[in-house]
Amino acid sequence: MAIFKSESINIEFSYHDIDEYGIIEYCCNISIGGEHLFNPIFFQNGSSKKGFIFSLDETQDIFMDFFLTLFKSRKGNSIGDVAELFSLKAETWFNKKEKAMENWKGKTVMVKDKNETKEEDYTSVMNELFVPLLEEQIDLTLDFTPRLLPNFNRQYDSSHLILLAQTNFDNLAFFTADLIKEQTIFLKEKGLI
Repeated sequence: MAIFKSESINIEFSYHDIDEYGIIEYCCNISIGGEHLFNPIFFQNGSSKKGFIFSLDETQDIFMDFFLTLFKSRKGNSIGDVAELFSLKAETWFNKKEKAMENWKGKTVMVKDKNETKEEDYTSVMNELFVPLLEEQIDLTLDFTPRLLPNFNRQYDSSHLILLAQTNFDNLAFFTADLIKEQTIFLKEKGLI
């Protein structure tokens, strides 16, 4: 199992099976503060103690491609409507930079030095102090549809459950390495490599 770790949410991914058409089935579970989010009362179909099972209706491993592309390019991307259960979207500093820089224009900030407090350009301060940190951040959004959580939606009169997992590229590197190991073991077990 590969675990996508964020500040408060862990997303566990594993390869489950390959169906008779060669389509890869995945298993996913999410924990918040160490407690599993998915409980059988919230499931419609595909529930298991390990999480929910889904496929992308493709023989290509689009799920792996999503994370590898994110890791290599450092640019956000998305997979929409995964098996009509959820969508997955990643945003990075690359996606947010232009809007943030525009918002910083013309603003100033008071900066305290050893001996004095002076007014400086907000963009300069942000570029020096915070942009290196922002460049490492990833926002991963999972938007779960009513098909996955019909009881949840009736109970809370909601059409979607949206989770935001904030992490960084170091955690993504560990996750991607674990996902590659998981994929290799899975493909060997299935006799595909």
